[in-house]
Order: sequence, then C-alpha cells, then structure tokens
Amino acid sequence: EIGIEHRTRLSEGEGKWICKISIAWLAKIIREMSEEKEPEPSGIEAQSLPSTPFQVLIIHYLLLHGQYEMLGTQKATLIQSLTGKNYKNVYKSVLKPTQTPTDELRTKELIAVRDLFQSVGLGEIAKLISSDLQ
Repeated sequence: EIGIEHRTRLSEGEGKWICKISIAWLAKIIREMSEEKEPEPSGIEAQSLPSTPFQVLIIHYLLLHGQYEMLGTQKATLIQSLTGKNYKNVYKSVLKPTQTPTDELRTKELIAVRDLFQSVGLGEIAKLISSDLQ
C-alpha cells in the first residue's frame, strides 16, 4: 500500500517525490478501476467505469502540479500505458483535457476529479482544479 506523508512545508525535491508517489498510487487506482470484468459491464455498471477524459484529467493535474512538461504525444503514451484506453481517444482528450469536443468545460468530470484529489489528501491539486472551474 502506497501512502503519502503529510508535511506542512515541503522542499522542491520533496514535493516532486510526493507527486511521483501520488502518480504511482493513482495509476494503481486507475488500473484497478478500469480492469475489465467478466461479463462485460452494461447499464449502470458501465456508467460507473471511469471515462477516458476523467482518467486524462487525473494525470493532467498530477503532471501540472508536479511541474512536469511533456508533449501531448508523450502524455497520451503515458496515460494509455497506465489505463489501457485507446490511444487515439486518449490523445484527443490530452489536447484539451478540460474541454469537451464542442469546447465546453468538462464541469462534471472536473468536479469529480477535484473531489477525488480532495478525498485522498491532495488539496493543492484540488485547488488547481477549483481555479479552472471558475
């Protein structure tokens, strides 16, 4: 089990270390949530699986918080390898992670991702999302 040690003041190196642990921990959660089950989910079960945009937003904000800069193709490759989602769909979401294909704000997904980060003690990332929601 991977946990995050809470400190009130973090050096730059410690912040990146915690971010790396957070990425590994959240990647594990994403993999567990997106594993296919037998039989194939349908109806309400299918709706409970995390969407590609939801998973892209999680990684987008972890990278943003950790101040990691990557090309869109690199982000898409990372996310696809963590989630097993279709690369083209991931890449489309990476290009505009906070917007739908019709350029509307992904309010529902942003709120869900913000709440997820808040619930696991990553309030600083939740604050980033709150500012994007305004």
